[in-house]
Amino acid sequence: MFCGSNVDSGNKWNFAEVNKPKRILGVYVGKNENEATRTNWEIVITKTKNILNLWKARGLTLKGRVIVTNALVLSKINHIMGVCELPQWALNSLNSVISSFLWRGKGNLIAHRVLIANKREGGLGQIDIGAKKDALRAKLISKFLDPNRHYPWEDALASQLSNFGLRDVRNLCILHPEKVVGELKPFYREIVEAWGKLLPHLMPICRNKEDVFRLPFLKNPCFLHKGKTITSSHLMEAGLLWIRDIMDDDFSVKLDFIFGVLKNKNINFRKCSIRSITEKIKNTVTLFWERIMQTKDISMQNDDLNFLLCQNNNPVSVQEIKTKAWYKLLIAEIKRTPTTEKIWAQIFPGFNTKSIWTSGGGLFTPPTLQHLDFKIKHRRIFTGIVLHQINKGKYERKCKKCNEQDEDLEHLFLDCSLVRAFYSTIRRTIQSACNFHCGSDTEWTLLFLFGLKKNSAHQHTHIINTILSYTRFSVWTVRNYALYENRTLSLLPFFKTLFLNHLKNCFFANPDTFNQLLNTGHNLFTVHQNSITLNL
Repeated sequence: MFCGSNVDSGNKWNFAEVNKPKRILGVYVGKNENEATRTNWEIVITKTKNILNLWKARGLTLKGRVIVTNALVLSKINHIMGVCELPQWALNSLNSVISSFLWRGKGNLIAHRVLIANKREGGLGQIDIGAKKDALRAKLISKFLDPNRHYPWEDALASQLSNFGLRDVRNLCILHPEKVVGELKPFYREIVEAWGKLLPHLMPICRNKEDVFRLPFLKNPCFLHKGKTITSSHLMEAGLLWIRDIMDDDFSVKLDFIFGVLKNKNINFRKCSIRSITEKIKNTVTLFWERIMQTKDISMQNDDLNFLLCQNNNPVSVQEIKTKAWYKLLIAEIKRTPTTEKIWAQIFPGFNTKSIWTSGGGLFTPPTLQHLDFKIKHRRIFTGIVLHQINKGKYERKCKKCNEQDEDLEHLFLDCSLVRAFYSTIRRTIQSACNFHCGSDTEWTLLFLFGLKKNSAHQHTHIINTILSYTRFSVWTVRNYALYENRTLSLLPFFKTLFLNHLKNCFFANPDTFNQLLNTGHNLFTVHQNSITLNL
């Protein structure tokens, strides 16, 4: 196979030729780059479908399905994505396959941009493939800028960076419009686009004024006026792109020189407009220099271009940034706050809705219960009102347990008369058996919905959160029996059976841990030699 610009060279060595893409070190390469890329990703997409199809019948919770996609799917695409461009059609296909697996072929109940956030922000830490790709591309740039190491691919990247925009490696200092980077080869276009997303978080390393004067000032996130980069078609057309072109050593603007260049190149301009633009540039450059003077010194062996990542007033060289850190920066730009926080804030004025994501659950809460708690927090429960809107002929709006009111989420888990009586019993039990007290009814309401904070100082946090999770699960399950099987079950006996079976399973699985974390300082249940008795 002959690759490169002279693929049609005569085969004077009489080697056997391969015309179709050939797999080398796990990646298909060939004369036709597009064909090789399509082959790579079609195989990956097919493998992804096959893997996820094997897991579809496992009865996993949403959290379990996210773990499967993060662990198994990413392992299949990381190598390919590191050396081959990821076309939009392939990204869309992968996202579609993963979404179908997560939601079992139905519509997304929770937005992807919410799920990619961490658990403390209402997400599940689902990996965003696009952001992962950008993080890998950013890591390539940080390696490229490392003055202490050299890689075989450096010349190829440097050549691409010299083929557009500033025709210089300092193209990495500015933001480029899509039409400009569109001229690059796909893989290198992805590198430049990924770096552009991270550039607002970065600052070029400048040891002295000369380093500053060698920076471009147009579309440079370091030089912002009212939060926006500075642009000027006149200065760009005149080729005045660098700070040295328009400023003296004392940061004064060379207006006469600028006017002369514009006139010599027959560019129509207004002096007041040029004065305004250059004044903005002067102000931003001066502020940038002051910032440089306050930045901790980063020793460099040469004058090559390099960048710092400034976080928490602690500048760090980009060579020290791991791919995971790049990914977190990228995710921070695209993740979204759950809309449910606004709704809970309206229902409970003054309540810190951020705290719901760190409440409930615990070491002994089964995944099925955690799944229900997650859906309650996100208000993604199919209540009677929702089901009636989906199929009016099959479902009624009224609560199937009490037949008194329309069933919304608050009625289902809080206001139903049968639920209130059940909650009163659970509340008295927790107060007496665990010596736990809340100040108001509203605080108890929040506890029944979300549970105790995981970092609560109360010694019985684990057992209380487990009780509350089983309380919600009992309400939900008894309601489903009434709705789908027309069976009436009593809440308290049903709860006792579920909770007692769970305690027995935990005890026989690990008696020492059970006694240490769940069976200390309360009289909620009694542990005998081979059995457990609930004191309810």
